[in-house]
Amino acid sequence: MKIIITGATGFIGRYLVLFFSERKFPVVALSRNPQKAKNIFPPHVTCLPWKNMDAASWLDELDGPAAVINLIGENIAGALWTRSYKQKLRDSRLNSVETIVQAFQQAPGRDHILIQASAVGYYGNVHHKVDETSPAGSDFLARLVVEWENASKTLEAVGVRRVLARLGVVLGREGALRKMILPYKLFAGGPLGSGKQGFPWIHIADVARAMLLMIEHDELYGVFNFVAPQTVTQKEFSRALGKVLHRPAWLPAPAPLLKLLLGEMARSALLSGQFVEPKKLLAAGFRFQFPELKKALEDILK
Repeated sequence: MKIIITGATGFIGRYLVLFFSERKFPVVALSRNPQKAKNIFPPHVTCLPWKNMDAASWLDELDGPAAVINLIGENIAGALWTRSYKQKLRDSRLNSVETIVQAFQQAPGRDHILIQASAVGYYGNVHHKVDETSPAGSDFLARLVVEWENASKTLEAVGVRRVLARLGVVLGREGALRKMILPYKLFAGGPLGSGKQGFPWIHIADVARAMLLMIEHDELYGVFNFVAPQTVTQKEFSRALGKVLHRPAWLPAPAPLLKLLLGEMARSALLSGQFVEPKKLLAAGFRFQFPELKKALEDILK
């Protein structure tokens, strides 16, 4: 099966391109900057341009069994949540899904699967454990995720198997973890706010392995929580990171200051959290390579 990855030059995309190409899958990397992609990836990876609302450059790649992994979405923590940035968050997600939907509709019935990146922000700010059957939250981020997931629902009518991967914080050498490390190196690390909020996480290797499971098993579809089975609080994550880095985790970022500086983003994305369980992944027989936070951090930061 051919693997087509959108947002291929991002943190998760780069890992997935190499992961699948190393396993001898034909891989197509879609990027707004295909020349950058060609400079990053091995010669056997096909690099094609991505353009919102126009799939002409890669439509022929759907001629035969194909899995599209859609990772496109503006960074939630990329800027203050002004009205214009919130619109950018929405448009980046919905436009990419609509482009893929149109492509699949022009090439139906060829054993296709869509793995759509989503987020555990779907559940809102909750203090109890949630799984794939739990209801959506009501804040901006939860409403955005609901709309994001629903945007591809029409594909079921044309026979496309659809997987919604609700990702926790993906831990790897790049991405969010790289930004978190700096305060610890300066001996100023600590939790955000009270530290009591849930911190759903997953090692990037397990993200890739779980996506491979989805692709290889035709019976798997629908929502899956892509999170490790060990649920931790923000404070527990901070302590674990400090231990691995041999730094203290004694200086919390005060919630009032975060709210003052970052507004709604702080309330909805940094000071809130979820205790998310990967029930459907475990039921499907998935075995995590990194089920424990300490070992995951040691592997990444060794």
